[in-house]
Amino acid sequence: ITLKTTYDELFLLTKEIAMIRPDFEVKNGIVKIPTVFAKVQGVSRNRKEYWDRLHAVAENEDSLLIKQFPFSSSVNNDFRFHYRDALGRNGLLQPEKMLQSNYWRYSHLPTGLQMGIGHAIRNICAKPALKPIYHETADDVKIYLFTQGMQIPPNILKLIQTFDYSQTVPKLILYNNELNGTMTRTDAALLLLLNQFGIDIILYNPPGHNDIENFVDDYLYDTHWLEDVVFDLEYREPSLVKRIFRNGLKKFSQ
Repeated sequence: ITLKTTYDELFLLTKEIAMIRPDFEVKNGIVKIPTVFAKVQGVSRNRKEYWDRLHAVAENEDSLLIKQFPFSSSVNNDFRFHYRDALGRNGLLQPEKMLQSNYWRYSHLPTGLQMGIGHAIRNICAKPALKPIYHETADDVKIYLFTQGMQIPPNILKLIQTFDYSQTVPKLILYNNELNGTMTRTDAALLLLLNQFGIDIILYNPPGHNDIENFVDDYLYDTHWLEDVVFDLEYREPSLVKRIFRNGLKKFSQ
């Protein structure tokens, strides 16, 4: 479940474990995980607050910070046959069939996690939120999402392995200042998969330009506009003192 939030609520919710977030539910073997999927356009006039909030979420031990784009890789193989072979009578992908196939790359992971990935792939293909390009049909978009679902990068796989569903929600933080490459359609497809899986996603774009908007339907994520648009803003690493203080608090709380 993707929660709708204000900019301030965004940072309150990302601190919370899943089970105390609004609308968390476990019923009939299904876990409904409330997550955030948001884009932050521009920069706060209060620069200290901007960086403090960004660092608080990006430097967390259950977060992965992306500062280079693209952060995913495209696939040239034709997965059309594999996609159709994995469909059930109801027209939806069957995770069990995917897990038993020779193209499935995640067999080293715990079975429950594999099923979670399989269900996320099924769901993003059932109702694609990726915009078609050129003369793509609806089926073409589904096959593209299915194909990209088989290419989760190792650093992202490590992130989702930290997920314990009712507790800490892993976070993917993306900082796109347009000096560090360009977001691609494969990146957007991976973000859709991670959103469906239940990962918190926050995308920062200091210039306030389009990136994810070029690929993903905008109903799926929140957009928060801040006061200033700033070009060529390098990511500011947190000070050593802040890092020591934050790590000290973690150890104290453990």
